[in-house]
Amino acid sequence: SSPSAAGQRRETRPSAPRSAARRPGLGLGLGLGLDLAELARVVGETADPILAAELARRTAPPAPPEPPPQTLPTAELLAALPGRHDLILVVARRLCEETGDFQPASLRTFEKMAEAVATRAVPPEVLIDCRRQALSPQAGHKGKVLVAAWKRDTPHVLKSGGPLS
Repeated sequence: SSPSAAGQRRETRPSAPRSAARRPGLGLGLGLGLDLAELARVVGETADPILAAELARRTAPPAPPEPPPQTLPTAELLAALPGRHDLILVVARRLCEETGDFQPASLRTFEKMAEAVATRAVPPEVLIDCRRQALSPQAGHKGKVLVAAWKRDTPHVLKSGGPLS
């Protein structure tokens, strides 16, 4: 708010963003305000490849849903982790189940390991190998072996030209 020339305070409100529904000539999708029938007619008349691709996209059947991450084998789940922050907790819980280590501190550690892979700071192969070591028959306390293998293997990855070096 700012004082006006008459010495009174004038209240100003920030203008609300204009939505596509209120702008004349603009609709959702293409921004042309065309429904499916109009789009099909324009594509038939013009043979525009961009509009044809949009028509194909709109009329294509929906992609099949992704299977729930809990149903994936662990190796596939870990391989799918880079760039998938939504899988961090799923992976951490899976590591708790596989190692039999359900301590809160272990869960947080496993979350940090999964986060490092999800952010691509560490390749998934490193976590896959650490898991393999932890689940070997020689491992006494699988959770401790997993953490020790992780601590041993990750500094080498980061120093040898990894994303953080």
